Amino acid sequence: MEHEVVPSALIVTGAGRGIGLATVRATMSRSLPVYGLDIHVPADVPRGDQGPSWHDVDVADEQQVRSFFADHVKPGSVGGLVNCAGAVERTSIIDADVAEWERMLAVNLSSAFLVIREFVAFAAAPAAIVNVSSVNAHYGHPERLGYAVAKGGVEALTRVTARQLADRGIRVNTVVPGAIATQMTPDKAAGHRCLLRRCGEPEEVADAIMFLLSPKASYITGSTLHVDGGLGLR
Repeated sequence: MEHEVVPSALIVTGAGRGIGLATVRATMSRSLPVYGLDIHVPADVPRGDQGPSWHDVDVADEQQVRSFFADHVKPGSVGGLVNCAGAVERTSIIDADVAEWERMLAVNLSSAFLVIREFVAFAAAPAAIVNVSSVNAHYGHPERLGYAVAKGGVEALTRVTARQLADRGIRVNTVVPGAIATQMTPDKAAGHRCLLRRCGEPEEVADAIMFLLSPKASYITGSTLHVDGGLGLR
């Protein structure tokens, strides 16, 4: 049985590809209204009269986030938020550049803070937020300095906001993808390090996200759900 998601519109950041796009497609399959946000929305995303409402938004930019909500979202019209925007780098602490470090924090962590802050003012309770972290927040990848630190911050942000927003009827949870077959996992052999001996599919993470958004997860908040094929047990 498919999970019945909260009946208000959803907002998905980083929606143009990978897990974000899979989440948008999952909402479409359930005939749910969805806003898809990406810094540059690709031309090949699903469109049409009944398709998502797509918006070019840099969610690491405070003014762009504020303008999106003010111009396109009515108060009380949204019930779900998925913070999926992200970018990775290849650097170590020895080679780290301050500008790249700040970009990793802005794209992967500050963006979630900015969108959540605006979402709260427009959400209709009960509502749910899902933040997308990464297995790199738990296991030190030698070339993922800023990304891993930022994703660890995302999980802390989930716990803090879950406590702050519970009285408003808003649940907040995290999913932690492992080796998922997207552009952010170029090493196709990465899946062999998982117990299930394969990379995960974006749709498998999207299914976990949809569960956490749904009333089936109505007693879950402040939690972290690993969707990593058992990578953490290797």
